[in-house]
Amino acid sequence: MRLNELNPKLVSDNIVTGSIYLELNNLYWRFFYMKKGNIEYPITELFCLYVKASLRNKRRKADGTTLSAGTKQNILTLAKLLDEFEGDSQFHFVVTTYSSKNKRVFNQLKRKYATFYKKFCDYLFDIRNQTDNTVGGHIKNLKSFFNWLNTDLGIVTGPFYKQFYVWQEDIPIIVLNQEQLRFLIFDVGFHDSLPPKLQRAKEIFVFGCTVGLRVSDLLTLKKGNLEYTSNGMYLTNVSKKTGISTTIKLPPYAET
Repeated sequence: MRLNELNPKLVSDNIVTGSIYLELNNLYWRFFYMKKGNIEYPITELFCLYVKASLRNKRRKADGTTLSAGTKQNILTLAKLLDEFEGDSQFHFVVTTYSSKNKRVFNQLKRKYATFYKKFCDYLFDIRNQTDNTVGGHIKNLKSFFNWLNTDLGIVTGPFYKQFYVWQEDIPIIVLNQEQLRFLIFDVGFHDSLPPKLQRAKEIFVFGCTVGLRVSDLLTLKKGNLEYTSNGMYLTNVSKKTGISTTIKLPPYAET
């Protein structure tokens, strides 16, 4: 199965059936060749197995809980990017098992991983116009993939992937004081001066400031999240990221 055959909506069950280890065995015989004790696998083929293990919940968090839908989606996005990177750049990276203690072989593999890392990051930055934090997220998932190869599949890649730098940019935090927030909540003239799209954006922003939810939770709220009691209206929600349930009493302006 090629990476571009994967369903990005996470709804297809047929891609997560079958034995991952049987497929790994098939990959071994399809793609391996011996070269001073090392075996090489195409990264896109191995990443297919990684995707399947993630979607089947064979991969879990350190605390034993399953991966979130957002994490699975990010893995699928990386799978698609790796496939498109190979197609656009014609650079085909292969994962080489590392078993030699030879210094020359070590340096060759170190340079090989460094070249792949640079080319893939350049592709994400220059061709896909992605930001530091977005690229950093992909690299973090890529390092998790290599770690999975070593710890779960027993494919010893060597430590080279650990040198992949996870890009990140500190985004400045903008704080509103009470007067500014009160203006956004109650100034009818300002609200009416905005086009409908910005009015909607302002309402979501103000509600988000009121309840303090992550945007991933905020945009998935439904009427079922509201509870009406004799003491007023409450918002209940289970965080997609942490799984923690919260109940928040809404002020009168947020009930409308």
